Amino acid sequence: MTGLPVGDRSISRPGSGWWHALSTVLRLEWISAELHTRQRWVAIAVLPAAYLGLLGVGLSSVLGGESYLAWVLPGVVVMQALSGMSRIMARTVTERRWGLAAFKLQAGISASAYVIGMLTPGIAAFVGQAVIILVLGACLGVWFGVMTSVLVVTGGCVAAVFWECLGYCVAAAIRSYQTRDFLLTVIVMPLTFSAPVFYSLDSVPTFLRLIARVNPLTYQVELVRGFSQGGTGVLPTVISIVELLIALAASVWTTSRMRELSFEG
Repeated sequence: MTGLPVGDRSISRPGSGWWHALSTVLRLEWISAELHTRQRWVAIAVLPAAYLGLLGVGLSSVLGGESYLAWVLPGVVVMQALSGMSRIMARTVTERRWGLAAFKLQAGISASAYVIGMLTPGIAAFVGQAVIILVLGACLGVWFGVMTSVLVVTGGCVAAVFWECLGYCVAAAIRSYQTRDFLLTVIVMPLTFSAPVFYSLDSVPTFLRLIARVNPLTYQVELVRGFSQGGTGVLPTVISIVELLIALAASVWTTSRMRELSFEG
């Protein structure tokens, strides 16, 4: 088997290696996500700027000025981790619907290389959004310092990988674009606003606090917010890491099943 041709190359050839397979999937996904275009990066920048400018700054003028902005900014960073979920779900449904995933995997691409290649463009977009938020925060008087900012972005990446993996696994199990759009609608909004992004759990009713405690986003927000404040708790750290490892393992397992399965049979 010589592999699936792409131009004058092949997606995978016997002996070409894991890195060749990864670079091929990554190249295809990078182009699919349009991350090679200036317009796409402008669009990526708009959402975090809107969240921070309209919600963060607007609420800070009412709830506590720079101190509230410094508190809410890490939560806005983690919110952007959810934005990659829609992209990965759209790509996965397309790959499954037309049998592209099975075709690539049967051409010799390993499950781990395929998963990493699929996830990387979304992570790159998230890092860009996180940096934009931190720069805007600095312009508004909230600057955490270089090392703390690196920790904030790193913690955000943990969340971004988790949600992309979750979106990938969910999309691999659904059979229509309508189902995908429905799930995005009913999942993303409740997750966002039941997590302590714009408010403290100490100030909400008990039922909302209980809902927040079963929301993975809550622990990711607490992890990143802890980094921004000079230290983070054991519970958010452990739960965030365990969530990440489970999501990664589930993604690789899901991909191994996609080697034989596609929507078209």
